[in-house]
Amino acid sequence: MSQPLLFAAVVAACAAPLRAQEFPIRYQPEPAFETIVVRAVDSMKPKDAFAGLEECVVVDARTFRPVPIAQASAMLSPCIAAVARRYGKTVKIDRLAIAPEGTMSAQVEGLAIYLSADIAVTDPVMRDLQYALSRRDGRILGHPVTVRRGAPQASSNKPITTPAALTRSSLQGAVDSCLHTLNIRRIETSEDFIQYYGACIVADKQLQVREIRPAAGQPLGVTVQSLADAPTVRSLNGLIKVPTAKGPVIVSVVAYAQSVALK
Repeated sequence: MSQPLLFAAVVAACAAPLRAQEFPIRYQPEPAFETIVVRAVDSMKPKDAFAGLEECVVVDARTFRPVPIAQASAMLSPCIAAVARRYGKTVKIDRLAIAPEGTMSAQVEGLAIYLSADIAVTDPVMRDLQYALSRRDGRILGHPVTVRRGAPQASSNKPITTPAALTRSSLQGAVDSCLHTLNIRRIETSEDFIQYYGACIVADKQLQVREIRPAAGQPLGVTVQSLADAPTVRSLNGLIKVPTAKGPVIVSVVAYAQSVALK
């Protein structure tokens, strides 16, 4: 064999094992820039924080008139707890009372959903709650609802009450013992109730009710102010069943302590 042919044979023999060990070449496709952008934008889009939560069906309940504020807070508490679990954050709801600076008067304006003070405005829970409220015009169960950061502020200007506004008000006894109950009256408004039963309520020395007036935005709701001790004032909150010419009606009561001036 000639020298050139011999050299070629050696080269071929050496190359054969190398070809046997060759691996297929794989190409990693470049990421689609448009897809990355779309996914990033989608992750930043606000979502309805209440959507899909069974406990939050109540947020879309339609009412003929606003639900009593304490009752609304109690109804929304399970929903807010479900939202907290969904986002893994601390979320609470409380009644919102604002008093003009330098005065002792108080006006319950609605409800506030409180988040931790360190929650950023861009945090998903903040973003999604704001969006959920905007979809409902900022109102749930007839009341304005807002989102705030920080712990609910304790205030002497808040009515002394509990979420259990569904319980019987201790004013029921004063109403039942009132001479007016002997005559079945037509009671369709808070003013009607006060006209027929207000004097009996104020006359009850144990309750020490100093003032009673219609509750704003509640056709059958009243606010009362009592000079009694805190437990007695708390007992005034709740519902009263009143006989009328058209059958029994329910009047809701929100009580305030003596340190608060009713408007």
